[in-house]
Amino acid sequence: MGQVGMSRVKIYLGPDKMEARLSVLDSEERFPAREEIVRLLNEAGVTFGIDSNALETIVSQRQPIENRVIARGIPAPVSSETKIIWYVPHPGSRVAEPEDNQRIDYKMQEEFYFVKKGAELASLLPPENAVWGKNVKGEPVPPPPPSLKTLVGENIEIAPDGLSILATKDGYVLWRSGQMSVNDIYTVDGDVDFHTGNIRFNGSIQINGDVKSGFRVEATGDIHIKGSVDAATIYSSEGDIVIAHGVLGKQRAKLLAERSIFCGFIQDATVVARKDVTVQGYVINSQISAGGRVHLTGNPALIRGGEVFAEEGIEADEIGAERVIATRIGLTNSELRQAGQEHDALKEQLELSRQEAYLVEKKIDFLLLLQKRLGTLTPAKQTELESVRAKKIELAEQTTNLENEMATQLAKAQTVGPRKVIRVHQNLYRGVSITIGNQAADAASNLKNVNIYLKNNAIHIEPAQNGEDQDEV
Repeated sequence: MGQVGMSRVKIYLGPDKMEARLSVLDSEERFPAREEIVRLLNEAGVTFGIDSNALETIVSQRQPIENRVIARGIPAPVSSETKIIWYVPHPGSRVAEPEDNQRIDYKMQEEFYFVKKGAELASLLPPENAVWGKNVKGEPVPPPPPSLKTLVGENIEIAPDGLSILATKDGYVLWRSGQMSVNDIYTVDGDVDFHTGNIRFNGSIQINGDVKSGFRVEATGDIHIKGSVDAATIYSSEGDIVIAHGVLGKQRAKLLAERSIFCGFIQDATVVARKDVTVQGYVINSQISAGGRVHLTGNPALIRGGEVFAEEGIEADEIGAERVIATRIGLTNSELRQAGQEHDALKEQLELSRQEAYLVEKKIDFLLLLQKRLGTLTPAKQTELESVRAKKIELAEQTTNLENEMATQLAKAQTVGPRKVIRVHQNLYRGVSITIGNQAADAASNLKNVNIYLKNNAIHIEPAQNGEDQDEV
């Protein structure tokens, strides 16, 4: 603060010269007159915005004062003509519009815009006719420069000229509480519902609430949901799906993951994972398919109703129910399935080969009968007879090769890969349908603590050994 004046009269100016303060320490007998104070203000350069009423009060009271505001400047107003030029989509650009049938899609998918590091996201366009202010010295005061600071979030910076904002990393433009950020993880601070619409994001998604019925969440990366999932669709094309609570799918929920799925519980849903499905509770009336293992932990770790199939193994405490509820479990095997498909293809080829051989045999019989009746064949017919006889030999060799290859594939289908196990720690209930590879069986009675596996092309259900906790026996 600047200070000027006599020893008993002080005038203070702020650094921006928008305010002047007066201190008078003299007693009533020596108190300066109005003209003297004005002269001192003028000597200090204060010529504008002097508060005449305040000055008259000070002079009339003739009492010592300190730091009393005696003059104020007029600040330049913020221009309403300042505009932001957007180079990326922003919240105001997302508006649900009527479809052809005049209905508005309030689940409209939010679009995400990818930018490279250094990309210009928005710029300020200063006003053409700005209004200036004036300080207490009568000097013009320019309007405050428009600022983009309120928009700057994570991985965003303001350009050196102050008129643009730039991305500081590769990623997608996201919005949080009116601030722009760039990231490859999209966070939803709440539920996925009509406020967010459907979400599709090339990266990972974290949802701090629930996913409500009828909505869809898609990501290339991982999807983490801290709440639950209703009758919604969750799809990760390259990552995992993690749901802290569980799924109440109402027979309409779908979870699909390129890698694994982790969930608190699953009810009335369809779940497909390329790798494992891990559930910290129960699976009820659901369709589960895993390229790895299905592993139920916690209490109750039960499977009841629906279908649960896995490639590498299934582990649960209970499967089925005392009152028979249609429950199917099984182990699929890609190698076994491939061997079976190859076997079926060979079988089809063999059938075609045999049909062709039958027709060739009939042709030979006809030509021999013709030769018998005519006594001799024309050169053309003789050539044809030699050709079909050669074809008969070729087809016989082909049939033998196909039969041998089929036998090899059948043996492979019966012995392929390590033995995988369905592990039931407590109760396997009567009526549970079991499929392993190309074999099927039903649990004939209630059983406890068993391993179920395929051996010699038959399903075996055997008591587990104490302490046994492995997938292969």
